[in-house]
Formats: sequence, C-alpha cells, structure tokens
Amino acid sequence: MRIYGGATLGVICAVVVGCNASVDRPRIFYTNVDGTILHVDGQDMKVGNKAVHVFVEDQEVRVTFASARHIEAAIGPRAPGTYRVSICEHAQGCGPDDAFVVTVGVIGPHGPKGDAGLNGRAGATGPQGPAGPDGAVGPQGPVAPPFNPSAIKFYSKDDTIHGPQGFSEARATCDVGDVATGGSFEFAGESCLPPHNPFVFASRPAFVNQLNGPDSWDAIVTSLPAGCLFNVKVICMDRTP
Repeated sequence: MRIYGGATLGVICAVVVGCNASVDRPRIFYTNVDGTILHVDGQDMKVGNKAVHVFVEDQEVRVTFASARHIEAAIGPRAPGTYRVSICEHAQGCGPDDAFVVTVGVIGPHGPKGDAGLNGRAGATGPQGPAGPDGAVGPQGPVAPPFNPSAIKFYSKDDTIHGPQGFSEARATCDVGDVATGGSFEFAGESCLPPHNPFVFASRPAFVNQLNGPDSWDAIVTSLPAGCLFNVKVICMDRTP
C-alpha cells in the first residue's frame, strides 16, 4: 500500500455487480489500485482497435494502457471507500450491467520496529590502495667536522724474545682504546740462519676489541736458538680525539 497526493490508497477488491453473458462483455477477474493507478485484469476487455472508456462513478478517467486482458487507468487521489467502476465502449458511458465496484482501503498504523538482523559475512579483502604522497623533508642534520687526515696518528709497539727458547709466544700490544691496524715479525742474529732456522707457527692479530681490551699482534715461535732474537711489531692507530 502507498500514499500519493495526500490520499490514502490500498489494495482493493472488485465485485461484479452484473454483466451480460455475451462474449462482447468484459469479464473482470481482479482489480487493485497502486498509488493513483487502477489495474484491471480480465478477459475480452478490448476488441481490436476499439477505444476503451473507463468511468469511476460518473467521471471518465484517463486510460494509460489497454489490452484484452489488462487495463490501467489514472484515477487520481481517492479517499478510502467503495467506488463504482465501468468499462465501456463509448464515451457516453454504459449501462449498469457493465459496472463493478472497487474498494479503496486505509493504511493501518505503523507496526513496531523489528529486531536487527544478523551481521553479514565479512567481505573479501579489497585491493591494495595507492601509495601515499611523499612525506615532508626532515630538518637538516648537524654538520660533521671536516675530515683531517693529518689528525690520525699511528705508532708501533714491539715485543722481543731472546733465545734459546722452545715453544714461545711474543705479543706486541697497543695502548688501551687504540686499534691495531697491522703487524709483523722478524729474526735478528747470525744464529737465526740455517741450519738453525726457528719455526713460526702463527702471526696474527689477537684480543681485537675483546671485552674492551687492548688490540695486539701475536706470534708463536719454536726452536729459537741461543743468540737469536725474535721480534714482533704491531702498528696502532691512536683513537684519541
């Protein structure tokens, strides 16, 4: 049921008051009003190209659609009540045998609000959105002091083992906090020459930044003869600012 133009209209019923048994008479099966449009379903309501005239009470209304089985007519706003409707072949109207009635009902009060329905299932994940605009440029950071290669200082430390020695270790150690950048070893003395060649097992950095200990250069030698000197040197970089 709907409300149009201030008039209350609803589903209607049609009661055939009477009709002639002739096949030229329309036979009405069903009628209703949708807003301000009257709908009539039946049979033999239009023959060929002949015009169809619809009257509500004694007022002709405009036919908007007509066929043998369905007619629509604009009846305008109507107050609730029962009305006589006629389908005629002539604009002058037709006899009472061609009339039927329609009842326009009143829309009742609004019912109470129903319970909320169940939540629907979550939809699929949408596509990846476009990338956002670039952020603003951050503030300028502090300027670093200029690099001064001459400020870097290197120095060396030595450790010497005097023969005769068996399996021995020599370790040259940088000052605490400084960095060992390299190292070396050398022999001194004629007794170091063949056939008395001592043997060096390893020459390597040692204790590099372990527990903040000093960096060192470590070397292991064996069979160091008497009069032979074994010297280990480490090159250190001074980290003092």
